[in-house]
Amino acid sequence: MDSDNRSELPFPVLPEGTVTFMFTDIEGSTELVKQLEDQYANLLTDQRRILREIFFRWNGQEVDTQGDSFFVSFPRATEAVAAAVEIQHALAEHTWSEDVEVRLRIGLHTGEPLVAEEGYVGIDVHRAARIGNVGYGGQVLLSETTAALVVDELPEGVSLIDLGQHRLKDVHRPERIRQLVIEGLPAEFPPLLSLETLPPGVVGDQPRHNLPSELTPFIGREEELVTISDLMQEHSHRILTLVGVGGIGKTRLALQTAAELVDVYPDGVWLVEFANLRDPDLVPQFAALVLGVSSHEVTEGRDVGDILTAYLSDKKLLMIFDNCEHLIKACAGLAENLLKECPEVYLIATSRENLGIPGEKSFAVPSMAVPPEKTLSRDLENFEAVRLFVDRARAALSSFRPTSSNSESIINICRHLDGIPLAIELAAARVKILTPEQIANRLQDRFQLLAGGPRTALPRHQTLKATMDWSYSLLTEPEKNLFMQLSVFSGGWSLEDAEGLVQDDLGRRMDILDTLSNLVDKSLVVVERRRGLARYGMLETVRQFAIDKLSASGDADNFRQRHANFFIKLAEEADPRLRSFDQLKWLELLGYEHDNFRAALTWLIDSNQADEAARLVGALGWFWFLRGFWKEAWKWLNKALNMAANPKPHWRAKALFRTGGLEIIRGNLTGRTELVEEALDICTDIGDEEGIAWCLNLLGQAITFHKQDLDKGDALLSKSIELFRKLKDEWGVAWSTRYLGQIFELQGDIERSINLQKEALHRFEDLGDVWNVAHSLYLLGGTFRDHGDFDEAKTQYQESFSKCKLVEDDVIAAHALQGLGMVALETQHYREADEHLQNALEVMQRIGDENCASRVLESMSRVAQHNGDYDQAMKLLKQSLRGFRKINREDLIVLSLARLASLANVLGCSRRAACLIGAAEAYRNSSRIVLAPVHQKEYEGMMIDIRELKRDETFEQSFTEGFGMSLDDAIAYALGEIDEI
Repeated sequence: MDSDNRSELPFPVLPEGTVTFMFTDIEGSTELVKQLEDQYANLLTDQRRILREIFFRWNGQEVDTQGDSFFVSFPRATEAVAAAVEIQHALAEHTWSEDVEVRLRIGLHTGEPLVAEEGYVGIDVHRAARIGNVGYGGQVLLSETTAALVVDELPEGVSLIDLGQHRLKDVHRPERIRQLVIEGLPAEFPPLLSLETLPPGVVGDQPRHNLPSELTPFIGREEELVTISDLMQEHSHRILTLVGVGGIGKTRLALQTAAELVDVYPDGVWLVEFANLRDPDLVPQFAALVLGVSSHEVTEGRDVGDILTAYLSDKKLLMIFDNCEHLIKACAGLAENLLKECPEVYLIATSRENLGIPGEKSFAVPSMAVPPEKTLSRDLENFEAVRLFVDRARAALSSFRPTSSNSESIINICRHLDGIPLAIELAAARVKILTPEQIANRLQDRFQLLAGGPRTALPRHQTLKATMDWSYSLLTEPEKNLFMQLSVFSGGWSLEDAEGLVQDDLGRRMDILDTLSNLVDKSLVVVERRRGLARYGMLETVRQFAIDKLSASGDADNFRQRHANFFIKLAEEADPRLRSFDQLKWLELLGYEHDNFRAALTWLIDSNQADEAARLVGALGWFWFLRGFWKEAWKWLNKALNMAANPKPHWRAKALFRTGGLEIIRGNLTGRTELVEEALDICTDIGDEEGIAWCLNLLGQAITFHKQDLDKGDALLSKSIELFRKLKDEWGVAWSTRYLGQIFELQGDIERSINLQKEALHRFEDLGDVWNVAHSLYLLGGTFRDHGDFDEAKTQYQESFSKCKLVEDDVIAAHALQGLGMVALETQHYREADEHLQNALEVMQRIGDENCASRVLESMSRVAQHNGDYDQAMKLLKQSLRGFRKINREDLIVLSLARLASLANVLGCSRRAACLIGAAEAYRNSSRIVLAPVHQKEYEGMMIDIRELKRDETFEQSFTEGFGMSLDDAIAYALGEIDEI
């Protein structure tokens, strides 16, 4: 860039908002350089001076200059047009040295680009540049947007003519281009140099391509276009096959790529469409006819392949072999021959499987990007699947618009159709008679709904079912059978899963690897590699088609049962390994298979198989707990327990104590200990000592931490440890020892508590149970925190958090963050405390941990109170109390009433404070609630503060009224649900 009259700033200060871009360059500048040699620099100096003076006059801001080209932005479109007109007049009237003619082509486009540090970015910049590139010297071209803004304000002696729609290189939406007709200057020019009007090439008298004019805009696929274009321009890849399931958009992507590569191939770009050809012997002849090889040569008895290769031997061109899957061998043979004999021939093939020839590069065409479930309506157009739906819906119904009310349905349509372009286009066409909500609700029967495509489309593209039927018809019988059977998997499968599904009654496994590989090759099965393991799956639309085929075969129930049996065995195999050195491996495996477990449970419950349903939920209970699927676990466990038939005692007992245990750990005692007690009775009757030990542990926790009966809790946990030792279950010993240590903390024996907790920690370390190591560190941190050793508490919490990363567990991580937040709160680092607590609350509310979420809300209220936001502090305390009421945490309900009394006292509401503390004291005494030492200290401090109120008759009366309230009335009064007592 030259320095004359330029700012010293590294980048210009650019106008923002809606701006009009101008791109200019000199036509034939290379020839001028050759003609003028050293004098060309003088010409360039004159040209720059003339243009910059005009830019300045019309408020143009120079963005970039390279050689003879300018990139300029204008705040108004009318100013850009006025500048363009003046530039063309000035250059035509200027006397140039050596009697040459300087002809400038100018392109204008208006948009709303982003302004980055280095200048403007966005598609509007590219569009403006491409418009300028397709013109000729002396010509001024305008985009449709710019033309609409200036049509009523054109300079005198200037008019507009319409040059029609044009496809531009690297721009994926056709542009209607207008030309300025300037009085006194040339107005007639050759056809624009766009992709639709390329000048004749060197292939006879024909155009340089036979690509069809697309009638609908090309949407999205920017990354794919760049990748494919780059691959085709690498010398190491002369054939690229675009593979994918039917309707994924292979043909359209190939055509768009080819259109953007026309100028790379001197002898053109040629589409050979095989969709309607059925005879493989005619493949070479068909390609020859497309390329214009004379019919006389073809009928002379010479081999058509030889004629074709001779014709192409000295040409550089690109051929598109479209829809090869039904002629795969013939297309592969022709392609291989052309690549061997014609060194400058390049190929793009589209097929549902690779051609399988040497040198072939494969590109799996992905689905279009779909939005997450809860995407805001304003963000919808960031996703290409949505843009496609909206564009095609508007074509079907001009009044269609995405709105806040239909955006969720549009999201559901795009997600449920897997981002498959054909399916989305067919769904969009239905807006003529259905709302998006109705379309979304009918997608369960998508193959009936998604019909009625364009009459001119290939028959198999007129309905989604026809597209899938076409792919299915090309399969062999073994491939069809496996394709149907694999549809029972949900969320994918491994090779071992598939082998287990199709094993025969004698236990022999079919050799399915080759058949599965064929389904992958034919794009009906997708493969994904996760940490070195291959998993397979189907797009949901493909899977629904396979399910329909399996149902029609009459074999669906058989394979659903096989599927359920396989995953029951897998869950039972995994359950004990989740408490071993293999914990991480099995957690990961069960995570991959979670959708399959859900599918199996649905089948077992729907078919009333009580034993198998109870077996599966019992085996999965620990996995659900570790991974934080608490709400889902509660749903499945209760469904299994509430079936019409009762499972066998052993399976029912395990499901019962998994259910009750989950609720106890959540702190919810509303009838939940009854489940564990029932399980204990069953295990005692059938002599299941392992089950008895589990039940004793859970009941010991409940009685200790929620009923405050420390002696009974001690006895139950001690008995649990005794049984686990008898069974030589080191993990069970560690599990119960940890909670026994917490009893000693409540009894005030801190040293023994810490020793027992550390003993449990070391046992878990020896067993390789990383999750329980993290949990033990968290509990140890709580013990140190409760007794004022904040440095040690912080260390334990941080170690716990770091261990959680190893198991990718956000549940214990959230608890560790809660602990760190509490330490920060106690040490008066309030901003840090709020950050930790907010992050912890998000996870706890998601998994349904009412107990810990309510604790976090209470801590957050203290932060808000410190910050002087008393309204927020009161709101958070009430939320906390609601949570404790929901799970019947009597000790923490008492503490919450006292905290609300203390806040009322701070706010000067002495009557309310007295009433609430009276209610708390009454319930604490009547229920003999034992608070944890740290909570007892806090409670006593609040009592002292409130009792320092002036002891007048009003205080005594309010305290007495509160003391006489029922607990339900006291909670309702505290929450503002009743105004008076």
